Amino acid sequence: MIAEVRNLFADDLPAILITGDTDPAVVRSMADRGIALLYKPLDMEALQLAIAELVERRAG
Repeated sequence: MIAEVRNLFADDLPAILITGDTDPAVVRSMADRGIALLYKPLDMEALQLAIAELVERRAG
């Protein structure tokens, strides 16, 4: 889904994937695509921090 949205809007569109999957191949794949990973159970402060970092990086 992220790839499709990026195809429509921008290749560098920020994205966060919330998952329970800790498979190293998944982690590498998301890192290679510039997708931030957060793990379940999700801590709301971690989500807010991740969003703030993406916004800051995009603005800077």
